[in-house]
Amino acid sequence: MGVHQVEMPQIPSSFRAIHYIRQGFRMFTAEAGAYIAITVLFFVGLFLIGLLPYVGDILSSLIIGPLMIGFGIYAMATEDNAYRGVRTFFAEFKERSLYQYFFFQYFSKVVSLLFFIGSIYLFIGDDLPIFLEQLSNLEKMEQEEAVKVVEQLIQYGPLQLGALAGAILVALFTVLMTFTGFYIWRARMTFWQAMKASAQFVLKNFAGVIFFLLLMGLLSVFSVLLMFLGFLVVLPVYQLALFQAFRDFHPELFPSSH
Repeated sequence: MGVHQVEMPQIPSSFRAIHYIRQGFRMFTAEAGAYIAITVLFFVGLFLIGLLPYVGDILSSLIIGPLMIGFGIYAMATEDNAYRGVRTFFAEFKERSLYQYFFFQYFSKVVSLLFFIGSIYLFIGDDLPIFLEQLSNLEKMEQEEAVKVVEQLIQYGPLQLGALAGAILVALFTVLMTFTGFYIWRARMTFWQAMKASAQFVLKNFAGVIFFLLLMGLLSVFSVLLMFLGFLVVLPVYQLALFQAFRDFHPELFPSSH
């Protein structure tokens, strides 16, 4: 008798942006009604929580990560033809890793803020105290005078360069963190481990990931032209496409996947 050879899943040699977007659309159309309903729930829930005084930002940071992962959980249930409902989408809220998403969200906000402020400071330098003083005096000014001061600040060259540099750093950091939630979900990593794993993954596939994000950005622009209704399609397609890409590159984390 010959030894049965177990065929190991092949890891892609490159990040196929267009392929993953198509896969995202395919998974979306399989249960478009459910995904649209879930996305509406997603936006409405975040909006209502954001209105809560004091705790709105904290609660939003706690739930947004598990909610984004919910699209992948629902997709897996669909592929397995398993029972699925609204509770399927909220499955990550039952896991101990729930707080890792929260830590990641808040840490990311702090890092992004430091990048932005730090970049402005590097370009403004000694003028920063004057800049802050002008901002603090805006409330004491008449509206017309305040508008003129704001216009002058916006047109200040070093401030523009600092803001641009800060925006680029924040964008790059955000790109590197694209897959953090997936590592928390499937590998049960801490938020710090997941951030490092995501950065390594993106750097290995940087061109493909950037192209993917640019394409999804264009789709988002079109969704704005459709009175924002396009986001009901773009958000689930985006998250499902990321899910498919992550699964392709990490088949060891999805042993039961078909």
